[in-house]
Amino acid sequence: MPRETRLTFQPSSVLLDKGVVRRVYEARVRLALGQPPTLLQAEAANAYARLRALNARLYITEQTEHILQRRPPVFATALLNQTQTLRKGQPLGVCPTRVTAASHRGTGEPFWRRPR
Repeated sequence: MPRETRLTFQPSSVLLDKGVVRRVYEARVRLALGQPPTLLQAEAANAYARLRALNARLYITEQTEHILQRRPPVFATALLNQTQTLRKGQPLGVCPTRVTAASHRGTGEPFWRRPR
């Protein structure tokens, strides 16, 4: 028997692990085939349903999105529509600490090279 999922806090946004998303997908497939989901699939599906009931923003990574796009769209499309995909950002050209420290003195030198 699956454990009841209890949340002690109200999350506003959650990044879902690809294993959790995979188990939610598999639970939906098994239920459609008339088979009971495994314990892990049921727990993942319960947690997912609870987060949806709390209106939390659900995020997945690009890799998880790619995995779902390769699955049959009957169940994958619903998961993709209920989540937002996070994209990697571009790294900054310079370390912000160096820019800030150098701009305070007006010397143009990094803070660790300043005379003491």
